[in-house]
Amino acid sequence: MNKIVFAALTITLPFLFSSCSSNPDTQDDMDSDTVKTVVDVRVKANAQNIFNSIPDPKKLTDMISDANLEYDGSLLNNPDKYTSYGTDDFKALNLGVYGTDLSFTSLFEQTQESMLYLKCVNQLCKGLGISGVFDERTTDRIDANKDNRDSLLDIISKSFWEADRFLKENQRGHSSALLIAGGWIEGIYLADKLAINSKSRKITDEIIKQKSSLKDLIALMEAYPPGEDTKFLLDDLRTLLTPLEDLSVKVAALDKKAEVDPALFKDLDERIIVIRKKITQN
Repeated sequence: MNKIVFAALTITLPFLFSSCSSNPDTQDDMDSDTVKTVVDVRVKANAQNIFNSIPDPKKLTDMISDANLEYDGSLLNNPDKYTSYGTDDFKALNLGVYGTDLSFTSLFEQTQESMLYLKCVNQLCKGLGISGVFDERTTDRIDANKDNRDSLLDIISKSFWEADRFLKENQRGHSSALLIAGGWIEGIYLADKLAINSKSRKITDEIIKQKSSLKDLIALMEAYPPGEDTKFLLDDLRTLLTPLEDLSVKVAALDKKAEVDPALFKDLDERIIVIRKKITQN
């Protein structure tokens, strides 16, 4: 799904579409084929906005190095929990979560941990009927490149693009949207924790840039509304708009060289923890 969304700490493409009905079924003045075309294009653009302008591994590595960050596996979702996700909705959401965790472990060159999260991703793909993506061949490629961080992240990135494409081509846009949402939420959660622990202005600035990608994600979820067991997701995503905006205003008032007070993250941190817990502990 990208370079998966911990790596998607920055999204710079503008939102490409002007406002229209968030529910395609209410556009009675268009014929069904026109509505479908508009919705398909709009959804593709929203997903593309979330995926594009991802910082390359070198930029992420430099940010981590500058902030003197160390790997903390306790931040990640427990790899033993993948068997507990029984519905397709929660499998898709946590495929996104584990995908982000896989990129996180790879970014910190944690080979053994990466293989654990690769297993989670592989099993959830199988559970969703996604074939030929995180299969034995991909596992072999990852193993062969385990000492090359850039290549490893590239393989993971392309594999998630394939998973996302598989879902779309098989008319499973709803699962694709949840995959993206799970990865985005885990990415913000991890970035939030890293920013709090490091007081890094660079990481904080990248989080603030996610205001626009959050709006794109909300629009994507409006086009593919969550099912009954994940209906909390859309409203919960909307609750993140205010704390991100507040963080932006408060950080803008700081001296450019000042460390970021962890207290500024309190509201965002509390809200993202609640959302993530609903997803990972269902």
